Amino acid sequence: MHSGLNSTYTEHSQRQERRPLHPMIFNSDLTSIHQTEYSLTIRQQPQKARLCSFKDKVDRRPLDPPPIVQLHQNDSINFNKYWNSSNFFLLATLIDPTNHNDIHTVNGHKTTAGSVAQSLHKLRDTENRDISIRLEGIFRLKFTLFQIKGGRKEERCDI
Repeated sequence: MHSGLNSTYTEHSQRQERRPLHPMIFNSDLTSIHQTEYSLTIRQQPQKARLCSFKDKVDRRPLDPPPIVQLHQNDSINFNKYWNSSNFFLLATLIDPTNHNDIHTVNGHKTTAGSVAQSLHKLRDTENRDISIRLEGIFRLKFTLFQIKGGRKEERCDI
C-alpha cells in the first residue's frame, strides 16, 4: 500500500521570490526577533510513502527520501548572527490536500509516527529520517516553525 504526498510544496517553493540559498539558520538574539522575518522552502520531499503499522515500533517505514526544509532569514545584514537557537523548532503535521485541515488522529490512533517535531540545526546528512505515515490516502505534510519565547510557543511561519 502507498500513501501519496502531492508536490504542492515544490510548486510553492518555485513560485517564491528567488534569493540566495543559505543553510538552515536560527535566531539566537531574542531582542531583535520581532524585526526579522522568516520563510521556509521545501528542499527535498517524498512523493510517495509506504503505509506503516498503527502498532508502535512494528513495521516502521520512514518517508524516503526524508523531507528537508530550509529556513530563510530575510535579514541578510545579520545573517551570521542568527545561528542555532534552541528556542526554535519545526513541527510536521499531516494535512488534507483539499481543505488543509490537520489530521492528527483517526479512530483514536495517531496518523504519523516518529520524530514529527525537530529542533533546528544545520543539515549535515539525511540519515536521520524518521517520519512514517499510518493512514492510506493522499496527504500533504505541513511544516510549521515555532519559537519558544517567554515560556510560550509562537508560530513564526509555515509551508
